[in-house]
Amino acid sequence: MKKMIIMLIIFIGSIQANLSRINVLMVGDYIDDPVNIEIFPQHLVIFQNYLYGDILKGTEDYGIIIAPEAKYGCMGIKQNGIISLGYGINLHKFDIGILGSWIEGHRHFGLGLGRVFFASRVDISFIVNNEKYLNEGYGSNFRFLLRKGDYILIPRYSFYNSSEMYDYISNRIGMMLQRYILNEGFVFFLFEYTLNNGEIKTDFIRVFSGLELPLNKTFVLRLGTEGEFDQDFVSIQKKLETGLGLHIREFNIDFHLNKERFFNKELTFFNSLGLDLNFGKF
Repeated sequence: MKKMIIMLIIFIGSIQANLSRINVLMVGDYIDDPVNIEIFPQHLVIFQNYLYGDILKGTEDYGIIIAPEAKYGCMGIKQNGIISLGYGINLHKFDIGILGSWIEGHRHFGLGLGRVFFASRVDISFIVNNEKYLNEGYGSNFRFLLRKGDYILIPRYSFYNSSEMYDYISNRIGMMLQRYILNEGFVFFLFEYTLNNGEIKTDFIRVFSGLELPLNKTFVLRLGTEGEFDQDFVSIQKKLETGLGLHIREFNIDFHLNKERFFNKELTFFNSLGLDLNFGKF
């Protein structure tokens, strides 16, 4: 079990965990982060003994994953509007995880399975939602990571069948190329195509790029860009996000910068602030 955890940490690189970082890079669940455990519950096994939290314009998002004894698995609690509980364990080299909420009107459930094969990792999950005020339906997610030297190639596919609030079927296909640079930094490029059928029929393409650049052992600069296009590759919208990271031993403090502050002095400098701690190393 310990050898498997060490292999996972080496494979995914520097572990960080909060929504402020993800919102800057805009790569969602293509990279590993505890904020994505609702999509891949098996990733609870990767982030054992971890705490993270965010302040997003007055809305709190936080989670904690505890593994008192690794061989018995780990428990996870995630709060993002509603509280979800999860459990993950490694059995016979497979990461297995479940996560769900049984709150009336906000029920959802996820089951995931993942495994590392030398320089690659496979993840698959199945999700059921009964969110009375958001959406109802079911879906599946598949992701494959292949590392070769400083490069990581990540094909991903997701399917979702929604019955409420809209009746439609969505298929999303994506491919991300990531390259490590300097000391645990990286640059990336991501291409994603979404096909919808039913009450929602709009197909669209999204292209992402960005970087996470360590300036020294303490400060990290982040940049993320997104371009959205219709099926004829006509531009719909463009986004640019920037952020800073501060590392102090096992603490990470991440800032999602507010670029609108340059045009409106009444706004704050930050969209959000995130904090995470790997307390398993203490």
